[in-house]
Amino acid sequence: MNFGLENVGSVAVLVPKYLQLVDSPYGGFDVEFIDSNDSKVDLPGRSWSAPPNLLRSANERKEDFFLLEPGYSYGRTVVLSNVPKKRGIYKVVARFNGPSMLRSDRTEEGAGPDRVVRGTYESNPQVVTVK
Repeated sequence: MNFGLENVGSVAVLVPKYLQLVDSPYGGFDVEFIDSNDSKVDLPGRSWSAPPNLLRSANERKEDFFLLEPGYSYGRTVVLSNVPKKRGIYKVVARFNGPSMLRSDRTEEGAGPDRVVRGTYESNPQVVTVK
C-alpha cells in the first residue's frame, strides 16, 4: 500500500520524517477497512499509546521533522500484515493523525517556522478485493 502527504497549501509545513503505520506522538497513519455493509472491520493490534515522557514539545523535536514545500508530496510503500481474513470486497481508507499537540505548543501553532502539520486527514476510499 502506498500512503503519503501532499502539501496543497501555499506555505511550507513541517511533517514527520518517519511516516509510520501507527498512532505515535509524531503522527502516523491508520488504515481502515470497511465491508460491504459499510461497517468498519475490527482488526486487532492497530493502536499504540505513547508514554508521557515521549510527548515532548514540537519545538524540542524538530530534528524529527522536515519542511514539505507547497506542491510537493512525501510518502512510502508498506506491506499490510493485518488485513481482513474474510474474502470479499472492501473499501480502504488511510487516515493521517497529526503529531500530538501539547498545551505548550498551542500558543506557537502556525507561528514562524513551527508549522507542524496538525489534525486528521483522510484519503478517498479505495476498493480492494480479498481473495
